[in-house]
Amino acid sequence: MARATFSGNSHYQIDVDAALVSQSGNVSKIYWRILVIKTNYFGNSAWGNTGSHGWADSSKAGGNDLWSNGNMQFNFQNGSNNGTFTMAEGTFFVTHNADGTGTYTVNGGLTLNALGSASAGTGKRTLPRIGGSSVPAAPTSLGVDTIEQTSVRYRFSGNSSGGSPILEWQVGYGTNPSSVQYSVSSNGTSVIGALAPATTYYFWARGRNAAGWGPWSARTTGRTIAGARVRSGGVWKEAIPYVKVNGVWKVARPHVRVAGTWKKSV
Repeated sequence: MARATFSGNSHYQIDVDAALVSQSGNVSKIYWRILVIKTNYFGNSAWGNTGSHGWADSSKAGGNDLWSNGNMQFNFQNGSNNGTFTMAEGTFFVTHNADGTGTYTVNGGLTLNALGSASAGTGKRTLPRIGGSSVPAAPTSLGVDTIEQTSVRYRFSGNSSGGSPILEWQVGYGTNPSSVQYSVSSNGTSVIGALAPATTYYFWARGRNAAGWGPWSARTTGRTIAGARVRSGGVWKEAIPYVKVNGVWKVARPHVRVAGTWKKSV
């Protein structure tokens, strides 16, 4: 509940509250009410056109969508110095999001003859999730191929969408075998460039729908080629060739001529 003291009489407070009544399908039914609470006071009353008025609105539409009364009459003389009086109440409905989540807010105010004004609100409240979709299942890796010195092609296939359309696929990769360092959007086939030659990389994939990101797929490993090999101490080792272009050293891809045709070396 939320309470506030009337500006013209500290013995009175407004109390605004709401609660979930039921849920059906993708909709929640909310009960709301506005009370006036009297403490240690004999009681006031107002009859006729005194300018007393009240309002209530929700996060669903705002603009006093729940209740409005421009000419209120009231009687707080209940034979006791304390009392609780219901000024307005009702119900409204909240349609949940695609992922099953939902929230609401109720605000209300009163301006009463001889008491002044007071307003209060519940603040944003989260409803229990109902139905909705779950995040996508982890995709299945189809492996790494088309391996070059500075790029590879990574492919994967999606599995369950979680009951909601896929909004985005993503490929994660890096040289750390335990976690993603970089990520790019994907359609299931991605050529990952700007890689280092002769380096082992690790690749993952995941999907996102209205409920959020799904888990990463199982890890796939791929290694870029060096581009050449040299014999050192009787052992063939990978070597990364470079050429100087306009004073700048750049990675070069050697080619060999086989039966009159130039082909990339491995």
